[in-house]
Amino acid sequence: MRFLLLLFALCFCVSLNAQKVFKINPGQKISDIVPVSELYNFTEFHPGTILFKSGSYAKALMNYNILNETLEFINPKGDTLAVADEANIKQVTLNNHTYYYNKVYLKEIAQYGDLILAERIYFSISNREKIGAMGTATSSTVETNSTIHINNGVAKDLIVQEVVTLKKSSVLYIGNKYNYFLQVNKKNLQEMYDEKHKELSKYIKDNAVQYHSQEDIQNLMTHFNK
Repeated sequence: MRFLLLLFALCFCVSLNAQKVFKINPGQKISDIVPVSELYNFTEFHPGTILFKSGSYAKALMNYNILNETLEFINPKGDTLAVADEANIKQVTLNNHTYYYNKVYLKEIAQYGDLILAERIYFSISNREKIGAMGTATSSTVETNSTIHINNGVAKDLIVQEVVTLKKSSVLYIGNKYNYFLQVNKKNLQEMYDEKHKELSKYIKDNAVQYHSQEDIQNLMTHFNK
């Protein structure tokens, strides 16, 4: 019995670590709890280049803010600002990584011929509890899996007034050179491999493909890129 309880506890901890869960208590800033290495793709700003669909480009010191899901740059005055006109971005190269914009920023994982595997990395509020009159969390006000909407771009400096649990997650996307990206699932894979429906369905069944597994999708794309 003790062994089973220990095994359950270990599995529970592994699950939490894999999800990267952060609990912020009232009076704390998000940046007090979530380290910079988790809030941003990089711990410091690096030279980057934005290529726009018009063919023009811009260069600056940049970093990707995962919490706000914005690309940030440092202007000549030393201010940190979010890149605007995102809909006209074709791609961004930053610290040997490539990003695309299709309603959200997507970080390239690998290319397979004409197709691209990318991921969206983001934070969501997995749990929210208000503090009651006696200083205890009231479960009746819990809101789960809501996204973070910040208008002023400084979410990391906000001081929360509730017990907020943030979960860092990632979702895989498949796309092409025309910046057309779809979230990875069977239907969207069939659209991208339009001429290989039967072969794709067989491969997915034979290999028990998990659409959230980067390894499974990379193996699939490698197979169909032969």
